[in-house]
Amino acid sequence: MEKKNSIVEEHKEAIKAAISVSPKYLELYHDSNFTDIKLIIGDRSFLCHRIVLAACSEYFCAMFTSDFKEKNEVEVNLVEIDPVIASLVIKYIYGHELELTLMELSRVQAIYALALQWTIRELQKQCHDYFTAIMNAENCCQLASFADYYHAAKLCDEILVYIRENFFECIKVKSIKDLSYDLLIQLIQCDYLNVTDEDSLLESISIWIDSDISQKKRYLISLLSNLRLPYISPESLIAIEERYIDVIENSLEYLNMLRRVKNYSLIPENYFDKSAKPRMYIKNVDYCGVTSIHVTYAYEQQDCFNVYGIINKERYPLQRLDSSTFDDTSNINQIERVRLLTYAAVCVGHKIIVFGGVNEDKQALDSIVAFDVRKTEWTFPAWGFDLPEPLAYLAACIYKDDIYIMGGLNKNNQCSNKVWRLCRQNKTWEAVAPLNTARKCCQVVVVENFIYIGGGLDDNEDLITTFERYNPLLNTWNIVYELKTIHHSIRLIYARSKLFIYHSESTYDCYMQSADGKWYKASEREISECSREIHGIDYITDGYIAIDQKMNGYGFFIPRCK
Repeated sequence: MEKKNSIVEEHKEAIKAAISVSPKYLELYHDSNFTDIKLIIGDRSFLCHRIVLAACSEYFCAMFTSDFKEKNEVEVNLVEIDPVIASLVIKYIYGHELELTLMELSRVQAIYALALQWTIRELQKQCHDYFTAIMNAENCCQLASFADYYHAAKLCDEILVYIRENFFECIKVKSIKDLSYDLLIQLIQCDYLNVTDEDSLLESISIWIDSDISQKKRYLISLLSNLRLPYISPESLIAIEERYIDVIENSLEYLNMLRRVKNYSLIPENYFDKSAKPRMYIKNVDYCGVTSIHVTYAYEQQDCFNVYGIINKERYPLQRLDSSTFDDTSNINQIERVRLLTYAAVCVGHKIIVFGGVNEDKQALDSIVAFDVRKTEWTFPAWGFDLPEPLAYLAACIYKDDIYIMGGLNKNNQCSNKVWRLCRQNKTWEAVAPLNTARKCCQVVVVENFIYIGGGLDDNEDLITTFERYNPLLNTWNIVYELKTIHHSIRLIYARSKLFIYHSESTYDCYMQSADGKWYKASEREISECSREIHGIDYITDGYIAIDQKMNGYGFFIPRCK
């Protein structure tokens, strides 16, 4: 069986290499000389050559070299294909150049759809380039829905980037109505959506629903639940309630959302989920996120790690917790000192919560402290309790409404494989499934419905090359990846539907995890698509804000690999 498969594969490659399609083959097509296959499409038939079709189309190559019934047929009936579009694509296969720029957008989309079906890579690329070239605020949403419908992931991702960057313009021209529900949800969930206030998103939802109110109003509550409600003005909420009173008035889910908004304004650190975080572009927000930032200064050739709270574009460093950093020394003396890179931190509301770490005697701490970015002072969280055990060099993340801490170095100076969940509702630490590998100095990131942890050191200070994934629904950890070239100091980042690893000892040493589950050295082009540059300075960040030293600007940036 293996020998047979090998012969088939060799045969496929031989067919692909047998000819290089040129305009001369167009004469064969027009004259119908030496044809050996008839394609019947709709009310038309096309006399073709198997070897020419197979050389340009993986679809036909598989049809004519695999054990399909069409392999030995002289006629093949292809259904649900427009014969006019098929004629254009077949001529392209035989060497005819398609002037896409002279065609209507709908025709190019039909050609692209058939190029996807017949797996004609070069034609796919030409159409792809055409779409990105003519993309604007008026057609981008329709293009995104089209690409999503045909599962053209790369094209869809590029268009969504454009929409995120030009979302306000899309609202102005009301092209938002052309988005599918799934894409609209994906966009309004994004932290980096380019809107100056959350109220404008309410307008976009109204535009989308009103375009087909009988079919779309059932999605209203779901769409509202994905907004950052604490940042929407009461006037806008009242207006949306009055506009869609028949949907909202009996919705228990909406009432619960409003209750959360009220409670958030009173005790924001009790709310861990995404709905309490402002978006990157929103103006006049006190606090825009907690970040772990690795900055490389080209002129100094040195690295420095810091955790910052951002308050009205002013930076408050957390790496030192001592009297020299703050004016109010009495406040600082109440809190045990937490040292650089030994703790874990997350952003909750307008506070940065810091877990564990070591004191001046290098002993692991079980304390939890909070930096209030509105009052610019250190406090204790409202929860009123410590970690379940002293830990340093641990990792922490927020998944939905819960905080997870994992790994680290315990009071016996041993690496821990324990994982704890802080349940917001019960205000208690609950032990969940342990890691497969005890580790410290590791990285954790939330990707959709999973938690990933990777890298770190074991008790012998040896590098750990494995990555584990936690499924909260099943309460299980599984080893999913291994990267042999991993360094001690890494950053693990999820952006644009991909996982990235940056070796912080070498800013441009970066690996990307692709759809096939393997890690690849990321090229500059791949990374630049996910990048935002800030005045020429390179940033790696876990959160959504990076600030340059001169306070001239801020944004999210993933550095290019060089």
